[in-house]
Amino acid sequence: MVNARHKLAILGAIVTGLFLAGCTANAPAPAPETTQEETPAEVTDRVEDSEPKDKTVEPDEEVMSSMTCVPLDDAQLEKLRLFGLFERGVTVEVLQEENETWWVLVADSAGEDGDSWTRSAYLTNGLDQAPAEERYRSGTWIELDERDPWENVDWDEERLVRAQSALTLAEQTLGELP
Repeated sequence: MVNARHKLAILGAIVTGLFLAGCTANAPAPAPETTQEETPAEVTDRVEDSEPKDKTVEPDEEVMSSMTCVPLDDAQLEKLRLFGLFERGVTVEVLQEENETWWVLVADSAGEDGDSWTRSAYLTNGLDQAPAEERYRSGTWIELDERDPWENVDWDEERLVRAQSALTLAEQTLGELP
């Protein structure tokens, strides 16, 4: 009997403890209390533009007038074969700094119908990096995408304007070639 009384006493203590804690078998657990520390702070210093930023880089007519567009000869076009079979092409110097010159190179491949052209454009520092026979295999060559040519170019605004001016001049000149 003592043993049964002992078990009942333990069971009674557990039930009393649960009752005092506010727990019952069928009731949901109480919601945890939130303190000021647990409440997330509202972010007020972050401002989002309602419109996406325009990443378009516009050419500068004055810069373009100071640039020279040089057509590629047959030997140069032949060396470009590792990029494609180009029929015509031009280069424009973008800028020279710290013993490095950057160029825009734009070249066209003839379409299958003979009347259309497929255009490729590159930003490169490889045109003066090595002896003439190795120029098209050295340096950095960044293919310029038609939709966003400067997507892979990490330059400041002034350099990008020069690069866009060179690209625009090269494309205009190439369009005038037979």
